[in-house]
Amino acid sequence: MNPHFLYNTLESLKGMALANGQRDMAEVIGAFGKCFRISLSYGREQISLGQEVEHVSAYVKVQQFRFRDSFEWICEVEEDICGFYVPKLILQPLVENAIYHGLKGRTDRGYIMLSGTREGDALRLTVSDDGGGIGAERLDDIRKSLDAGRESAIGFGLRNVHERLRHYGPQYGLSVTSEPGLYTSVTLLAPIRTE
Repeated sequence: MNPHFLYNTLESLKGMALANGQRDMAEVIGAFGKCFRISLSYGREQISLGQEVEHVSAYVKVQQFRFRDSFEWICEVEEDICGFYVPKLILQPLVENAIYHGLKGRTDRGYIMLSGTREGDALRLTVSDDGGGIGAERLDDIRKSLDAGRESAIGFGLRNVHERLRHYGPQYGLSVTSEPGLYTSVTLLAPIRTE
């Protein structure tokens, strides 16, 4: 299917929603279109961190609509690092895990936060949630699976992001911290790249 067909269809649906006074629906359709457009990125594997943040924020907008605003999104990525390049689609799997695992079963409003800073010659991006956390044994399994490349304790999304970052060197990749009943944070370390 031609991507332009999908873009044009989504824009038409967005226009229809606006014409019918359905601002929320128009916003989520616009966010979905942006998510799709950035994920394709004209076939490029590297995009600016700013585009990656825009993509994950659009994904969050769609999920907030889907889950009836049951969580709040906080994005605190330093503006001066948004021009550096990262492999595309490295944040969305982390946020997806925070939504589906971290906030699963909550009856009150949850929080998911993305923070990003420069640390020497690397970018440090962290996705945190204030959900149920991960028990010590499970957390140990997840960490071992990341280090050993095993499939048992982690899903495809985390493994894919971790392995793509390890391509740049063993100092890059994911690390996970958690406190049962309080939070989970997944930190991504990526090299500073200007292209």
